[in-house]
Amino acid sequence: MSQTYLKHLAYILLNGDIWQYSKNNLEEKNMRKISYLMILLAACVFMACGDDDGPAAEEKIDIDDPDVVSEMITIDNAIRNEGNPPAPSTDPNAPAIEDQSGDEFGAVSGNSFYLDPNVNQGTAAGIYFQVKGSTEYFDIPLGTSNTGGRFGNRKSQSRLFRNARTAESDIIEIEIPKNLEPGEFCAVYCVYDEEGLVSNAVEICIEIIEFGGEGSEFFSPQTWELVSSTDIEGGQTEIEIPGETYEETYETSLPCGDTFQTVEVTTAYRTNYMYLTFSDNGAYELKSEEYEKYLDWENSTCQDVQYTEETKIYTETGVWTYDEATKTLTVVTEYVDDYDGETYTDIFKVQLELVDDQLIITSEEDDEIFKITLKKKV
Repeated sequence: MSQTYLKHLAYILLNGDIWQYSKNNLEEKNMRKISYLMILLAACVFMACGDDDGPAAEEKIDIDDPDVVSEMITIDNAIRNEGNPPAPSTDPNAPAIEDQSGDEFGAVSGNSFYLDPNVNQGTAAGIYFQVKGSTEYFDIPLGTSNTGGRFGNRKSQSRLFRNARTAESDIIEIEIPKNLEPGEFCAVYCVYDEEGLVSNAVEICIEIIEFGGEGSEFFSPQTWELVSSTDIEGGQTEIEIPGETYEETYETSLPCGDTFQTVEVTTAYRTNYMYLTFSDNGAYELKSEEYEKYLDWENSTCQDVQYTEETKIYTETGVWTYDEATKTLTVVTEYVDDYDGETYTDIFKVQLELVDDQLIITSEEDDEIFKITLKKKV
């Protein structure tokens, strides 16, 4: 499998779920490429850096106390009700939402978390949301100001999957208190329609992270430069090097008068550089310059195949935490999808190790292993 190095790293971080790669179709990969916006960096710095002369730190909120967590989170225009939300309806006309319980979600204390219920059947007039174990729940009418980002959902990154939806999604912003301690809390949500019919309920768990981590001195603070990316699958190993151009040739159908004809297309890509910076205040930045040559579908015919060539710089920022015991790096990032222009938030987990002064980032998915090798930038 061949792809650009930034995609390699992102693919590693997302364990292969966000991008549904086609091995023989580079422009499909290009259409799914995401670019990243600045996230929470100022908040990260302020929260991570203390001042001895400043006010005393706020008391930490116990993440294992669902009633306290529910009391402290904020959802604009939501109505708090005692007890549990109504049970799902048995009526076949009730709305249905996508089951996202198998996905991983994360947030940073003091910032927002976005919920996208992904309605697959019927319509939604509102959302019921409850911190699992709490004695209260939120009733969130839709059509209010609860917008601004999309709930991190790896499946929803698939362009084909999005096109298959039968209803639009509504996005809810949930504000996480800044003094919520690191850990995990779970929540249950469902939607209801204008008739009061209630959808299936979905349970998710949200990991709240703190910045940095003990034992991280071997990689932070430091800027690392890409050396190579390695893809091992089915006994085959493919290695890509920055600065080298890689081509992919495949067949596709292009218009030829009133019909279509199969033609051979050759696309190309190259990563000129990629830098990954870890700061000791828990912030990170990934920057990459990439060249791509891909098929110009709109202006191509079977007799005249046209290509578009471009070089772009991609920047991703986020916050990180490191678990020394498991050698696991966790990153929370926010980004805007080039395809739909919506904001997504995701959490990534990878393995880190230092081998001969090179930083190795590894992820395994089924029988496939992805590795990014970096060296210290001088």
